[in-house]
Amino acid sequence: MANLKEQDKWEDGVYQIEENDPVLGGENGITNKPIKQLANRTSWLKKALELLGKKSAPKDLTADSTSTTQDDGHTHALPSASTSAKGVVKLNSSTNSASETEAATPKAVKAVLDKANQCVPYASNLKNYATVVPSADGYGGYEMAGGKNGHAFRLECEGDHFKFWSRIDNTHYAIHAPAKRNGILALMDDVNAKVSKNGDVMNGTFFIDGVKSGGFASGLAIRNKAGGQNTSGFVDFYQSDTVPRSSIWFRDAGNNSTQIEFLNTPEGADWNRDSRQAVLTIKSTGALWSKQYGWLHDYFAKQADINNVWNELNNTYRKNRYRHQHYPNHYNGAEVFDIPIADNGVMRVIVMNVTINGYSRVNLPEAYNGSCMVQATDVGGGRKVVGANIQNGNVVEIHAAGEVGLNILTIGWYGW
Repeated sequence: MANLKEQDKWEDGVYQIEENDPVLGGENGITNKPIKQLANRTSWLKKALELLGKKSAPKDLTADSTSTTQDDGHTHALPSASTSAKGVVKLNSSTNSASETEAATPKAVKAVLDKANQCVPYASNLKNYATVVPSADGYGGYEMAGGKNGHAFRLECEGDHFKFWSRIDNTHYAIHAPAKRNGILALMDDVNAKVSKNGDVMNGTFFIDGVKSGGFASGLAIRNKAGGQNTSGFVDFYQSDTVPRSSIWFRDAGNNSTQIEFLNTPEGADWNRDSRQAVLTIKSTGALWSKQYGWLHDYFAKQADINNVWNELNNTYRKNRYRHQHYPNHYNGAEVFDIPIADNGVMRVIVMNVTINGYSRVNLPEAYNGSCMVQATDVGGGRKVVGANIQNGNVVEIHAAGEVGLNILTIGWYGW
């Protein structure tokens, strides 16, 4: 007695034995069909449970773990901590780090606390650590000195503001940073009239004036010191938000060459996101590409080429040499087309219909005196295979089996 052959296969349904089904055993017997389907399902479920048991086994987690399953277990990704979310964090003993994703160790906290204990207590009176001195104009202030070289720092009250001074190596250096009583810091050099090197906002028009006659004047320079292909600089246009609307992009194109690209926002674009598209590119060779036309040298012709085209179109001599001749009684009909392509000849096209029986030689209505080719196509219902070649410029030799209707096409040169 043999066992049923089981497969690791999920059966979508189980066959119901009908009343008129015969009782038939064996591997493919109808009586064993629902039993085999249930056995296949059981085998599939057993294998799936075994695989699930392996994949459900937890594996050791690391900082680089990802949420994935393998044949021998599974892991989970651990979220990284931030100022707004809990998660895994790296310890750092540095006391000068600006990281917001790392946590300070007790060693770092102790180093900061030791440094703070050496500073002036917050609740202390400044008079205990500074000397009260008058200013040159009779206003009072404080001076804090220290070090063997006579370094000192002085804070004076003068009029409606405070003045900060420093003395290094017994030489006075005035920082001249008056702080107004309303809290606005106004340096004597007027910081509002300066643009920060690290980025700033201007509310007026920026002019670059030059006075060099006959050459380059002062100008705007954009420099990317990184170097290498695709290194770039840009000028952007914004409106009342932080989304750029159009740009001029200067880019290293490789092989010591550069290119300039213009980006623009199309009509109907999403106002709330960057929708700029490249609309014009200037290659290092001077070639121009536009979104409307593609490469302009492919779209627009040179004036000399246009003139040549018009000359050809206006060549009355060639236009008058075009000829079409119909031969209705040549076999089943034929037509000849002479197309002028040079001053000393034409391209001749002949279309002819014939009916033949077996091997035949048929004459063309007109001849060729140069290179030519022929194609014969069976146009009947049988679609027989035929072979054809042209001889002496005016005879078509055809190889066929039995009666067949053919469409003959010849193309070639006829000159004078």
